[in-house]
Amino acid sequence: MSTKNRFVVAALALFTVGAVVFAAYAADDQQTNPNQNQNQASPNQANPNQPNTTPPNTFQQGGTQPGAIQPGQPGATQPGTNQPVPYQANRIPGQMEVGRLNQQGRQDVDLFLIPCLIDANNAEVTLGNLASQRGQSSEVKNFAQEMVKDHTDLLNQTKQLQTTMTQQVRPQNPNNTPVAAELFLIKSEIDKACLASDQRMLQEAQDDFDRVYIGMQIGMHQHVLDTLTVFDNHATSPDLKKAIAQASQMTKTHLDRAKKIWKDEQSRQASRDNNESRK
Repeated sequence: MSTKNRFVVAALALFTVGAVVFAAYAADDQQTNPNQNQNQASPNQANPNQPNTTPPNTFQQGGTQPGAIQPGQPGATQPGTNQPVPYQANRIPGQMEVGRLNQQGRQDVDLFLIPCLIDANNAEVTLGNLASQRGQSSEVKNFAQEMVKDHTDLLNQTKQLQTTMTQQVRPQNPNNTPVAAELFLIKSEIDKACLASDQRMLQEAQDDFDRVYIGMQIGMHQHVLDTLTVFDNHATSPDLKKAIAQASQMTKTHLDRAKKIWKDEQSRQASRDNNESRK
């Protein structure tokens, strides 16, 4: 064999041995370092070193945006139960799913609604006491006294319900969760501010006190009636739903009565204006 041929054979042999050694080294390195290529993009994983051209929260056709609330029909119930249809929402990774509450969450809602009812009754008793003293017509005075009596009775019943439900659902920890408790404090602060404004308006009313009070009662009772409708959609305790139904019926009765008083006062005012015009 010539010198040139021997050199070619030796080079091929060396290349073959090198290739075998490199392949063995590569296989061993892959076994001991399985995450070696973790920075390389895979078909289903974006490469963090490459700019992200896909906008966040990209949804499939017909999908729902995460966090988008889809309420059921008002008053609708779940099939086979008397429980209201919960709000539906897709879950955003890493965040609590909106509207999906566990048992304690539903209890927090019930325990939040009860103090709201207590505040509403307190406001009616406070304004009723003021109107029963300063009312000008016997009709308005009687209505104000009726407000004090009815809402005092309902206030006491609601406080008793609060005590009973708290003992049932939170015998060891009667307080709501911190977030629910904070939300109620904010709601209660709003109610107190509104009551203070109503009291100030009535204190400033002079000859038109009756009209101001009755007009205020119409607005307040309509607001409470709508609020109770929403409360009933979210309450889960049968006792609480019963109390809400009772309060709704009484509120509607008071609203109709206030509207009648307003209409009667308008008629009397029109009659007075006609008499004045004839003089």
